[in-house]
Order: sequence, then C-alpha cells, then structure tokens
Amino acid sequence: MPEYIATFPAGFEPVVQQLPQWLHGASLRGMYSGLVHLAYSGDERALLRLPCFGNVFQVIRSYHGKGLSLEKMVQSAAGTHARVGNPGKGGFRVRFQKEGRFVAVDKAISLQAERAAQRATGLRLDRLHPQVELWYILRREGVGYYALLQQGVRRAKGEPAPGELRPELAYLLCRMANISKGDWVCDPLAGHGAIPRQLLQHFPCGRVYASDLDRDLARKLAGLPHRAKIDYRSSRMDARKLDSISDHSLDAIVSDPPWGIYDQRLESAIGEFYAELLRCFQMKLKEGGRLVLLTAQKHPLESALKAAGFSLRMRLDVLVNGKKAAAYLAILKRSAGEEQPTPVG
Repeated sequence: MPEYIATFPAGFEPVVQQLPQWLHGASLRGMYSGLVHLAYSGDERALLRLPCFGNVFQVIRSYHGKGLSLEKMVQSAAGTHARVGNPGKGGFRVRFQKEGRFVAVDKAISLQAERAAQRATGLRLDRLHPQVELWYILRREGVGYYALLQQGVRRAKGEPAPGELRPELAYLLCRMANISKGDWVCDPLAGHGAIPRQLLQHFPCGRVYASDLDRDLARKLAGLPHRAKIDYRSSRMDARKLDSISDHSLDAIVSDPPWGIYDQRLESAIGEFYAELLRCFQMKLKEGGRLVLLTAQKHPLESALKAAGFSLRMRLDVLVNGKKAAAYLAILKRSAGEEQPTPVG
C-alpha cells in the first residue's frame, strides 16, 4: 500500500489523528509535530484535496533509529533500487531538510543522492528549474524519510488579508467541531469567509450561517460559492446578539473572534467582549452543541466559557502567524430546568 507523509499546522495532532475517519482507505503509521505518516489505498487526488495539508510526499523509504543522519539516509538509499510510481515529467532535484530547515550536505553525498534519485525516477537532473523534487527529511524525533514531493505548500492568490485565517487552519477548526450530516453551523464573526468557505466546500452541513458586523465583509460573504444541498444564509449581524438566528437552533459554532491585539480599545475590554459573545452563543446553541474558537487571549476566553456554562473538552496550543494561540472545543450543557424551545427555521 502506498505511504505518504504530509505537513499540517503544529498543535493539531489530536485532530489529524482522526484522519482515518474522514479519509476512507487511510491508516496511520506515525504522528509527529506538524507531520503525519500514513498508508493510503484510495485515490491520491482525495488526499491532495484535503485543505489541512501543506506539503504532501510519497514515501520512498522511511528511517528510524539512534544516530540517524542525512548522510546515513543517502548511503542507505544509494544501495537500493527503489522505483517511484508515476514520478512526473521533466527534470528533478534533491533537497535536504533537517529539523524543519533546508541544509547543505557534503558534495559527495549530494552527488550520491542525485544518482539514487535518477534510478528511482528515470528522470534527468535539473537543479535550477526542476518539475520533480525528492527530499531527504530528518526529524528531531529520530525518524527520517526519503520522499517524492507530490504537492507543495498551497499558495492562495495573493496574501491573506490582515486577520484572515489560512485554509488549513480554517479546515482543522471545522474538523474540531465534529460536524455531522445535516448540522446547522454558524460563524458569527466570519470576516473574509475562511471558515464558512471550508464548511460549504468540505462538510455535510444542513445549514450554514455566516455573518459579520462589517458591512463590506458581510457583502463579501454573500458571494461565497456553495453546494446546492446546503442552505446557506449570510447577513450583517452583531455576534453578541445574532437576532436573525433562533434560540437553541445551532448544532455548532466555529469562529475566529477578534483577539484585540491590533485594536487597543478592544484589547482593554476583551474579557467583557468575550463574555457577551459566550452569553449569546449559549442561547443560540442546542443542548450538547459544540463551540470551536481560536484566540491568543486564552485566559479571558476560558473565563468566559466557564461563566457561560460551557464544558471545555479540548485545548490545542498552536502558532498563528508566529503568535501563540489556542484552539478550543467546548460543549454546552444546560441546567436540567432550563427551558429549551423547539428550533424554528
């Protein structure tokens, strides 16, 4: 069975651990910080389409053991005649990565690696403008890989707007919400639409709400493409009220609320702002509803979650644009005597 490694935002390992549940034919071989090793018997295109992954490689050889080095990996690969299925066309080059950084190796080792790569692919060497790349990857966990790059890090058209989430982060936040077929899901602080875009393209929601208080952003949300089976509703709403959404009607809320880092007025009142948000979310979610939020303001959010009656199920510490943040999964548990109206459309 073909094996692959794929990179993803470090910290989301517990989410990616569930990969076999949402990629049929996948089984895990190893999990490391920001990298998963898997065997996959399905259509490779389905793996490459997953937005949570950056670089995806087909594994030619894997290495384990004490004293592992790039030089030993190259020498081992040079002694085999492993072939790569469908390596692509054009020229190739070999790259060396150690603990997440590209490094230079001795010229003799580099030439040895290039000869092994030529045998594996049948392609010609082209160090300047290659269409195919083979990497030797050495991890600090004591594992290494000789692998063919199948897909490089996705680059969206243009850079994300300030505060906009990258697709891989938005997708993994949606995965944290454990969305089931027919669920009603809302992003009440949708901004440029990174989270609703993933909900609309990759998850079996019954209804998706996307809103933002900013008039221009709300107008932009209205134009998001969506599948016909999903009831998509966008509007301009205050996330602290959500007047257009019935109480106790939502199965999940997934959002990236403001962190207050770029707005001093909000930063000084972030605790109060989060408290207002959580009181509103508490009213809009069903019993057992899931809440997934991303923020760098950890203490204010955790205090607001507790005050609003949410049960914290998961906290993942992550880096977002170099800033220490956390992704939270919380579940709403109402008191036994609290009235729960029947949701209406």
